[in-house]
Amino acid sequence: MKIKISTITAFIILITLNMQSQNAEDAYDTPDQVVWHAPSKTWFVSNLGGGISLEKGSNAWISRTDEKGKIIAPFWIGKKEGMYALSGMTITDKFLYVVDRDGVYEINIVNQKIAAFFPISDG
Repeated sequence: MKIKISTITAFIILITLNMQSQNAEDAYDTPDQVVWHAPSKTWFVSNLGGGISLEKGSNAWISRTDEKGKIIAPFWIGKKEGMYALSGMTITDKFLYVVDRDGVYEINIVNQKIAAFFPISDG
């Protein structure tokens, strides 16, 4: 657990330093979760967008960076797909799993597309 926390802390520091050297304000808006994808040596950063809000809208997205925090894809996925209140992520070699208020997205990392959506019932 200490390794994960240290790795995430180091990545947050890298993001902060990179925000000063690139136009990162376009890539990040209320960043929330970060996961490392070892096969591609990249980070995925969830952004709540529009501040912290649970209102439906296409405000949330995932940014992708290289291992040092340099932005590869500021809006990798999410805005066009209607994500709005991302609250958690986990990853495998092939898929990124992202929790939104209505369910869980299974995103194919290679083709950058939603492979499946698993709705969460209200009750």
